[in-house]
Amino acid sequence: MLESNLSQNNFRYWSRYTGGFHDDNKEGNGILYLSNGERLEAYFLGDLVCGPGVFYKKNGQIIEGRWW
Repeated sequence: MLESNLSQNNFRYWSRYTGGFHDDNKEGNGILYLSNGERLEAYFLGDLVCGPGVFYKKNGQIIEGRWW
């Protein structure tokens, strides 16, 4: 698992989200689709990525990471 310098800011240009919500916040397992065609499959808590996830880049690179 990669501990990388990706941050919440990498995911601010999202266009669609499928997954759970709680009090209008992304919560639980979900997929965040970015406007550039990339996507993040991860666990969300309080509208933020929290814990393990997989980031699929448009160049084909797959990054497994942990976000806090």
